[in-house]
Amino acid sequence: MKTKLCLLGLLALAAPMAMAQYFPPETKPFHITIGGHLYQGDLQDPPFDIEAGFMGGIDYYMYPLGENTMSFLGVRGWFSSEGGTDAEAYGVHWGVRMNFGVQDTGTAGQPGQFYARLAAGYYNNRVEGFDNEWGFGGFAAIGYDFGGQFSAEIGYEVAPETNSIENHGWFGAIGVRI
Repeated sequence: MKTKLCLLGLLALAAPMAMAQYFPPETKPFHITIGGHLYQGDLQDPPFDIEAGFMGGIDYYMYPLGENTMSFLGVRGWFSSEGGTDAEAYGVHWGVRMNFGVQDTGTAGQPGQFYARLAAGYYNNRVEGFDNEWGFGGFAAIGYDFGGQFSAEIGYEVAPETNSIENHGWFGAIGVRI
C-alpha cells in the first residue's frame, strides 16, 4: 500500500513538470531558504523538550498559473537534536506562490513584493526511538521579496505523525533566488 501511495505521490509531483515545457523559463528559477524552526505540540512538551531547530529547503519555480501565481516543486527539511533526542522531518512537495498586489520600492530600485506560499507533499517524520512515518506534509508561509533576489518569510510546517508524535511548528527563513 505504501509503495502505491509513493508512486501516486511521485506522479502527482511530476505532472506539473510535464506542463513546464509550454511556458517560458523563470530568470531565477531556484529559491533557497534557510532558517529556524520552533517546535509546537508533542516535541515541545516533556519528555522531549525540543524547543527549536534548523530548517532548509530549495524550490524550483516552474510555470505561471495566472498573472500573480507561480507553481514550484521542491524539497524541505527541519532538524533538531536537543535534550538527547534527535527529531527530523523532510520530504518533497508541489506548491504555489501567490504575489499580493501591494508593491513598494524594495532594494536596488526594483519593486518589492509581498507573497504567500502554500505547499503539500510527501514527508517523512523521524523521532529517535520511534518509527519513521511517511505521509502528508507541507507548509504555508507569508513573505516579502526584496526586489527579486532576496526574501524573508514566516510560516507553519507540518509532517505526518509517527507513533502519535506530531512534528510541526513555526518557522522563520531568509531566501535567495538564483
